[in-house]
Amino acid sequence: MEELLESTLIHRSATMRGDSHGERVHPTTEAWIWIFDTLFGWIERYRQRRDLASLPDHLLRDIGVSRVEAWMEAEKPFWRA
Repeated sequence: MEELLESTLIHRSATMRGDSHGERVHPTTEAWIWIFDTLFGWIERYRQRRDLASLPDHLLRDIGVSRVEAWMEAEKPFWRA
């Protein structure tokens, strides 16, 4: 799931910078894009970990994750991948 999120962020960032058409974007604009992409990634990671921790045991078993593994993942700080 993280790979999908990262590839989406990279694609969106490259598209917004205009890389597909050889255009250049001001470095300040590029920095803001990076900041918002990073914030979005952190928020999404926090949401996914919270959702994982709230899954009932039978759904965790379906995806091959133990309650302890789900808890350990949910306890990670949002900035750690």
